Amino acid sequence: MTRPASLLILTAALLATVSLVGLGYVKAELAGGLREVPQHWWSALPLLGLLVSAATTHAAHRLSKT
Repeated sequence: MTRPASLLILTAALLATVSLVGLGYVKAELAGGLREVPQHWWSALPLLGLLVSAATTHAAHRLSKT
């Protein structure tokens, strides 16, 4: 694996970890559970972090194949 791909994987793993911790805090703050996520802009940030992490991982795998 190339160095840029390794750095992307490391960044994606760190972002996913932070996002999962943030999702734990968000879930604890929402009275109705995750169904309330669309009603609060701040609660979408951990979910967005997980999506960005997945896209970064995908890009790193494609980069390592070239």
